[in-house]
Amino acid sequence: MIYTKPINVLHLFNDLNNELIKVLSNASEVDLYKPTICEKWNVKDIAQHILKDYIHFNTKVTKINIINGKKVY
Repeated sequence: MIYTKPINVLHLFNDLNNELIKVLSNASEVDLYKPTICEKWNVKDIAQHILKDYIHFNTKVTKINIINGKKVY
């Protein structure tokens, strides 16, 4: 098995999620329920999935870092 050095992309998620929130803020109710390439998921489902995971990850990291006495930026 070939191991490669991980690529740090965490810094990109703030911008990604901010843009997603901007797009969703301008979406109509009809837009939110439009189908996506993921057959069983509509736009709202995808957005909730992405944002839920991001919020969960940040909450978990924040709790760990508070316990370890580190600041999170």
